[in-house]
Amino acid sequence: MVEEEDASFIMNEEEDEEESLFFEEPEIDQSIFEDRNEEEAIRLIKEYLEFLKKLEEKGWKRKPIFSSFLEETEDLRNKEKKLRAQYPEGSLGWLRHHIMQWSYKLILVSTYGVMGYKTTRFFSATGVNMITFLSRWLLRQTMKVAEEEGIKVIYGDTDSIMFAYDGDLFDAVLKIDEIADRFNRKLRERIRKIFGDVVEADLIYLEPKKIYRYLLFTGAKKRYLGKYVWNEGAIEEKFEALGFEIRRSDSFELLRQVQRDLFEMFSSFSLEELRTILPIYKEELRRKLYSGKLDNLLILEKTVRGSLDKYKNKNIPHLRAARKLIERGLFRPGDRVRWVVVEKHGGETLEEPVPPDSDEVPEIKKSGYDYYWERLEKIFDRFEKAIGAPSSATLLEWWLK
Repeated sequence: MVEEEDASFIMNEEEDEEESLFFEEPEIDQSIFEDRNEEEAIRLIKEYLEFLKKLEEKGWKRKPIFSSFLEETEDLRNKEKKLRAQYPEGSLGWLRHHIMQWSYKLILVSTYGVMGYKTTRFFSATGVNMITFLSRWLLRQTMKVAEEEGIKVIYGDTDSIMFAYDGDLFDAVLKIDEIADRFNRKLRERIRKIFGDVVEADLIYLEPKKIYRYLLFTGAKKRYLGKYVWNEGAIEEKFEALGFEIRRSDSFELLRQVQRDLFEMFSSFSLEELRTILPIYKEELRRKLYSGKLDNLLILEKTVRGSLDKYKNKNIPHLRAARKLIERGLFRPGDRVRWVVVEKHGGETLEEPVPPDSDEVPEIKKSGYDYYWERLEKIFDRFEKAIGAPSSATLLEWWLK
C-alpha cells in the first residue's frame, strides 16, 4: 500500500513547483515468483497495481518513460502493419513495411532485456520477474478455460497457444470469431476474480492467428511444420516451417539444398506419400555424396576478421585452413576462407583449403564423407520425427495480446 510504514511500494513527494515522485523498489526475495509461490506473487503484483492506481487518484498524470516509450513504439508498429496490408505479400512495398514493423517489434522485445540487465539504469529484477510470472499465469488460465470448453491444448509458448478442433476446416473458419469471443469472456472473468479492478482485463485478450490443415511437431520448442488455410482473417493455403532455419556460419550448400528439398516435399505430398518418398530420396543422396558427385556443394566458408594471432582458440577449422593458405601466399587478414573436411578421426577433422577463385575441390576420403553425412542426418532426423507424429485434427493458433 502507499502511505503505510510497512508498504512495499512508497511514494515520496517533494514540495517543489514541479511535483516529483520517486519509486523505491524494495528488497524482494525473487523466489516469490516461482510457481510454488503463486499466491504470494499475485499478492505482491496486486499491491503494486494498487500503488499505481493511488498515484492516478492523487492526480499524477505523467506516464513512466518506459510505458510511454512502449506505447509509442507499439503504435508505430501497428501503423506499419496497416500500411503493409495495402500491398501484395512479397512486393517491394510489402517488404518495406514488413521490415519496419519487424524492427519495431525487436525494439519492443529488447526493452524486456534492458530491464533484466544489471548495468542499465532501467534494471528491475522485480519488474522482469513480474512480467515472466504473469505471462506464465495467463497461459495457464487460458489452458484452464480450454479444459472447461472441452478443447484439447496441444502447444503453448511465450505468448501463443494452440488447440485441436474437432470440427472440419469450413466449420472452424465460420466459428473462429465466436470461439474467440467465448474464450475472451471467460478469461477476463478469471482475471477480474483474481485481480479485481486494479487490472484492465479488457486489454488482455486472445486473438485468432491461424487455422492449420495439419501441423507436425518434432518435439523441440518452437519447431514445427504445417499448412495453414486461414491467416488473420484471410483465406489462404500456405506451407509453413518454424524453427528449421539454417543460420550457422559453418553450413554448406548441400545442407541448405537438402533442407529446401524437404520443405518442398512437405508442402507438396501427403504424409503417407512422404513416408515412401523420403527413404528413397535419402538413399539416393547418400549414394551421390560418397561417389564424389556432390563435392562442389561441400565447401564451408568463414571470414577471418583479423590476424590469426588475435584468436584465443587457434585450433578451429577455418584457422587451420587459413594457415595452409598463408603457406601458399594466398591469404590476408579479412579474407573469406573456403575449405572442405577431407578426413575425420574420432572427434577431430582434417581440413584442406579451397584456393580463392578456384572450383577445384581437394580429394575427400571416406571418413570425410562420413562427417558430411552425419551433418545431413541431423536434418533428416528432425523431419523423420515430424512424419512420425501425425495429427489429423484441425488446429487453431492464438496469440495472447
